[in-house]
Amino acid sequence: MRKHRIFIAIPIPENVQRALLDETRAWHELPIRWTKPQNIHVTLLFIGNVGDEELDRLSAALPVAAEGIEPFTVTFNHIGVSPNDRMPRMVWAEGETSSALTVLQRRVEEVVSERNQHRGIFDEDSAGEIGEAETKNHKNQKPFRLHVTLGRMIPFKWQRLFQKPKIEKDIELSFPVRSIELMESHLAPEGPTHKTIIPVQL
Repeated sequence: MRKHRIFIAIPIPENVQRALLDETRAWHELPIRWTKPQNIHVTLLFIGNVGDEELDRLSAALPVAAEGIEPFTVTFNHIGVSPNDRMPRMVWAEGETSSALTVLQRRVEEVVSERNQHRGIFDEDSAGEIGEAETKNHKNQKPFRLHVTLGRMIPFKWQRLFQKPKIEKDIELSFPVRSIELMESHLAPEGPTHKTIIPVQL
């Protein structure tokens, strides 16, 4: 049976995707694998590998999660590294996690968990290119934090740098959140591609 590598995300407008990467131009000569603009999104919940039946249940659950949620604005205000300056693994943009965003993420998590309880849809080994920091939300290990991954360090090349520059910058980029999407990720040697399975308007 074919498996689908699934996550739920907030889409980001193309102009904001490009603007986020433009803010990193000063570091593009560094050994960092930069995210393709079209792959920049706010992950609300990474689910992992699911079969066709589970995918149908998720498609039915997503509109329930969006019920009663009004459109709101998201603002990115800082570019930095994660998990820390000493051993960075990725470059990301982050911002204030508003109450509206927190409610939406929690609703997504609760609805998916309720619809798929005891069905074993979560696949711990399927994190891959979507990023470890984005795969743990469904387990409530950390409070949800607004961020998007802009690039990942190439470990052996990064460690060989004699001087490692500080990657940090204040920014201000906002966009309206009017929908969430159930998305499928396809891994390939040249990098992942994402396809929208179902969009749901707020």
